[in-house]
Amino acid sequence: MKNTLLFLSLALCLLTTNNGNAQEAKLPDGTITEKLSYIKDNENFSSESERLKTLFEVFTENQIEASPVMATFFGKPGYNHLWDDISPEGTKKKLAILKIFNESKDWFDLNDLSEEDKINFNIFNRSVGDQYALNSQFPQQYLMISQISGIHTLIPAIIQMMSTNSPKALEDIIARMEVIPQLIQNIEITLSEGIKMGIVIPSLNHGLGAKCIV
Repeated sequence: MKNTLLFLSLALCLLTTNNGNAQEAKLPDGTITEKLSYIKDNENFSSESERLKTLFEVFTENQIEASPVMATFFGKPGYNHLWDDISPEGTKKKLAILKIFNESKDWFDLNDLSEEDKINFNIFNRSVGDQYALNSQFPQQYLMISQISGIHTLIPAIIQMMSTNSPKALEDIIARMEVIPQLIQNIEITLSEGIKMGIVIPSLNHGLGAKCIV
């Protein structure tokens, strides 16, 4: 789990709480891209504060839905039977959505926002912009396993974090355990793609330094 995403999601939860006086928006049912398209049109909202609050809420919701592991970390119910989609296709999908969120910085006129909204908006733009720049320029998915951390430490940590105090909780643990082979297969596909591109974690060379295995 990436610390930057965890921090950003927690920050956005706090920001949306601070904007609680805004009128609730009625988003249409549909995909995340359809919801963002709706938010982009300012005519769908009675105020910019309402539109900004909705953007924050949709982002936070998307972060949780895209990362069941993060949902477990935050105690968000409904995702404990799933793992993150870390297949090449899943990574590309997440980046495409993050790109739209990054472009949302051009959707608002700062002159139409309150001082509090401006601060929240600037924090959001900086956080999302940094995350998009990192993920679009550096293929860190190819470096997801090292001698220190990776799926071998994530799986037991998340399973240990899960509740065991109800039949449903136990069913969720079993469901997650059953799809671990598919999770590992997706990791293997992603790392194999990285090997073909020559992007791998360096290995220690008898304590004399590090070298990349390609």
